[in-house]
Amino acid sequence: MPHWSPARFSAVARRYAAYPGDPKAPFTPFKAYYSTYGDLSAQQLRFYFRWRSAIRRGEIIPTDLSYLFVHTY
Repeated sequence: MPHWSPARFSAVARRYAAYPGDPKAPFTPFKAYYSTYGDLSAQQLRFYFRWRSAIRRGEIIPTDLSYLFVHTY
C-alpha cells in the first residue's frame, strides 16, 4: 500500500489524534504538495504536533501552508 493512501493516512491520523506534541519543538520549514504524515521528517512531525495542539487551544503559531494541508486532510 503506498504511504499516502487514504487508508494509511487515516490510520496514522487516528493513532495520533490525541497526541499533544512537544511544546518546545522548534519551527521546521515544510513544503510539499498533497502532504501526508509520511512526507514529514522527525523534526517536522515534532513541530506539526506542537502547532496542532496550539491550534486546538485557539493559539495561532505561524507556519508553512503544507502543515495546514496535513491537518486539513
